[in-house]
Amino acid sequence: MLNSATLDAHSARSGRAKRLSADTGRGTHRGDLGVGDLGAGQTCGVASWAQFEAEAPELAEVAARLWPGVVALHRGADVPWGVPCFAVSYLATVRRDGGPRLHPFCPILAGGRLFAAIPRSSPKGWDLRREPRCVIHALPGPEDDEFCVRATACEVTCDRSARAMVHAVVVTSGVGGMIESVSRDPVFESDLLQVDVARWLDIGQPGTCAVRQQWRAHRSASERRH
Repeated sequence: MLNSATLDAHSARSGRAKRLSADTGRGTHRGDLGVGDLGAGQTCGVASWAQFEAEAPELAEVAARLWPGVVALHRGADVPWGVPCFAVSYLATVRRDGGPRLHPFCPILAGGRLFAAIPRSSPKGWDLRREPRCVIHALPGPEDDEFCVRATACEVTCDRSARAMVHAVVVTSGVGGMIESVSRDPVFESDLLQVDVARWLDIGQPGTCAVRQQWRAHRSASERRH
């Protein structure tokens, strides 16, 4: 049974999908971050992290390998010994002049949703408020595994339930800097558009190649009608 918080999140996500569809024709930002396949007037779906995990568990396990501490905290499990609670990844946003901006950040998973706490002074927060489309890329794994998320971000700082959910997960880590950040900094939620993963075979050998997989969020029936 869906609780009110889940229904509210789904309703907000559907609304953001419609706004994203309406915005795909503006400016020249569409191709800057690899989302240029969303042509003018073309609609797309967005999904939560939980929906992605349910629909593509094999791809989600790549995230679990590259973000072991983040995923363990999300699942309420112990973080493996010697593994950092929060993995540094990269967030690509669009600058005001249309150019790309790349910053390190620490993703947070809470309640089946993907979040980030971004300091008020950081230019990437202002980028996302103006142009929500972004790309998140994990650092490559030991076997050069790749994990890339195309998303649209929305500030949820004033959403008390979302902020409390994020805070509850981060507090269990005991990482003071992250606890301070989610307590005082703006919080953004990323709705997933597409996930790409790659696993390299015969690394360092002649003929090495990547096995690539992709998942895309689906439009709901209500979204198609609009």
